[in-house]
Amino acid sequence: MDLSLENMPEGQLVKVGSAILRVSSYFNEGCVKWKTRYGADVKNWIIAPGHADKRLRGILLSIVQDGTIKLHDKITRL
Repeated sequence: MDLSLENMPEGQLVKVGSAILRVSSYFNEGCVKWKTRYGADVKNWIIAPGHADKRLRGILLSIVQDGTIKLHDKITRL
């Protein structure tokens, strides 16, 4: 799935299973444990200009409507 800022802007609603989620504005650049595991060079590459908009570390979502999410549920932009 294309998680880029262009395709999944802040506020975009997503349905997974029966749950409705909203894309957060928070940029997931990785924590200290992640940096230690994969190295500073990888972290710097993830946050480099032109890469941040691709959201290579994924996106964070907040719950708008709770529901059940199961393995292999379809993810749909609303």
